[in-house]
Amino acid sequence: AVQYIPTSIAALLLYTFPVFVAILSYFVEKERLTKKTVIAMLITLVGLGLVLGLSFGGIQPVGVLLALAAALFYSVYIVVGNRVVKGVSSYVTSAYIALFATISTFFITLKDRGGDLTFAVQGWWALFGIVVFSTVVAISFFFRGLQLIGSTKASVLSTLEPVVTFGFSALLFGEAFSLLQLL
Repeated sequence: AVQYIPTSIAALLLYTFPVFVAILSYFVEKERLTKKTVIAMLITLVGLGLVLGLSFGGIQPVGVLLALAAALFYSVYIVVGNRVVKGVSSYVTSAYIALFATISTFFITLKDRGGDLTFAVQGWWALFGIVVFSTVVAISFFFRGLQLIGSTKASVLSTLEPVVTFGFSALLFGEAFSLLQLL
């Protein structure tokens, strides 16, 4: 999608996934779609638009379709995941996801370029941190959240991710906020 449309638009379209989750959960899980949930999703989308800073130049329909397809596939993953974790520990679920993602990535890397694992110790520590915190712990917590509050609420709450990322990028890397983004 980002090859065809600005990254901010692609990110915003990806983060429409809570809307898809709510609709799918309504039909698949018979989850109620309350007025409060709909309002929360609308506020979230407006807020994401402000934080991401939209750029409408160079929008191609194929990019919009790809970004919305990513949102839809992620929604299916969440709704199916919500059904799976009902009978399984969130840690077991995340372990399987991490295992199959690792295997898939390994074979794709071999096919594409063979992979280069000759990097410094700091690189291994960074990789370890990404694997443990950004993958295994994050997935486990998300699936535990699915168990506790359901797929729609967990999806809406997970839209805080770009806001947190934005905040840390400003804090750690000195990236600037615009007045509109601070709203």
